[in-house]
Amino acid sequence: MRFTFFFCCLAVTGLSFAQQGLVPYSPSSRVDKQGNEWNLEQNGMVNRPNSGAPSILSGCGTLMIGNQQFYTNQPMSTPDGKEVVMISAQPLMGFNVTRRIRFMEKEGGLRYIEQLTNTLGRDVTITLEIRHSFSGGARAFMTDRARLSNGSLEAGESGIIVQPGQGNSSAPALICTVTTPQSADKPRVSGRNQYQLSFFHTLTVHTLGQVKTSLTPDEEELQRLFRPLAFSRMVKEIPRDILPTIANLKEKDGGEGLSTWFPAEHWGIKPETYDVLAIGSGTQLKGRAQCGSLTLKHKLGTLTIPWAEVRALAGARFAGMGRGCVWLRSGERYLGDVEATDLRFTLVSGLNMDLKLAELDRLVMAKSGEEGKWPDGIAALIEMEDGERLALADLAASLPMMAVWGPWDLRIADLVRMIAPTTDATSGLAMFRDGTALRLMPSGA
Repeated sequence: MRFTFFFCCLAVTGLSFAQQGLVPYSPSSRVDKQGNEWNLEQNGMVNRPNSGAPSILSGCGTLMIGNQQFYTNQPMSTPDGKEVVMISAQPLMGFNVTRRIRFMEKEGGLRYIEQLTNTLGRDVTITLEIRHSFSGGARAFMTDRARLSNGSLEAGESGIIVQPGQGNSSAPALICTVTTPQSADKPRVSGRNQYQLSFFHTLTVHTLGQVKTSLTPDEEELQRLFRPLAFSRMVKEIPRDILPTIANLKEKDGGEGLSTWFPAEHWGIKPETYDVLAIGSGTQLKGRAQCGSLTLKHKLGTLTIPWAEVRALAGARFAGMGRGCVWLRSGERYLGDVEATDLRFTLVSGLNMDLKLAELDRLVMAKSGEEGKWPDGIAALIEMEDGERLALADLAASLPMMAVWGPWDLRIADLVRMIAPTTDATSGLAMFRDGTALRLMPSGA
């Protein structure tokens, strides 16, 4: 399988990169060690290969600051040609902009760093867009969790894959990695049509790549394809003065907090005084939802869920991979085959609607006075790799783990939080109530 990767990171800073030792760069195609041809244009866009090889690329990586497009008079490069530096010909919306594009010879791709320096002497909020145009159109936009894109990325998702249209099926798919799974920065995603996809940031990060996929890739395949695109693998050569300013490499403040478990929005919908039924990205109906019974066929067994405990409900069309998703008021979130009897929605106007889960998009219940509080009777909250969230009721539970010096019995009662391996670490990091931090791996079953 041939991979082509294209990386881009955005940072807001008052610092500047040293420009010594750069030489004029003449735009031309370049082939990396994976055999991928990169036709890098003067302003940092990637166009179709000059060789005529099948490609969905047709002006990808266009940088827009507000309504102004980035351009430069003379791109420069390092003497070895591995990195190209492009400085904006004039300030854009009051920002000096520098694009640094590095050829990733071994991985097969490009890494972008967009540096923005505020010259106005005051805080400014601007819209930054990374725009990608496609040749031959796209068949589907999916997240790296195999969920059809609806204009936003959920917690645990890091990017979008664009599958080529049927008329261009021999071309590689396009991968866009725009954040880390745990990052606080989740850009807005807009697929205006099958020929264009844009990511809108509040001055943060972005990535992109091409891969060959199966006709209907599942989550396991997409996770494997996205893994080499992870930002955490590409930070070693980023200058140390700019690395701390890259916003979408950062997690939310207080990793053990409840802000992601009890968010202000559920799938892009803010809870209101009424229940909200969403249909696509543009329609939200207000009313009251009722359900006779709700069950979910889960890998751990069949769950019967009281309707009063439901915080939000998504159908298989939205959740992806043929599964529904139930989000509970306790913070738990389950994926599986959802079955509902007598599911109805009554509009504020009094009109009644019978809902079918097979056609359901998103349903978010009205807010209550218990939002954001640790649920009674819950000892711990666990998030799984597939996005599910489970609650433990027993503080006496323990997990068999392995430390570098031998077995370790991880008692839930002693734990503050434990996170999965990040960057190049091979084990997770456990933080204990006494201040101890240990790298641990699961042991046995």
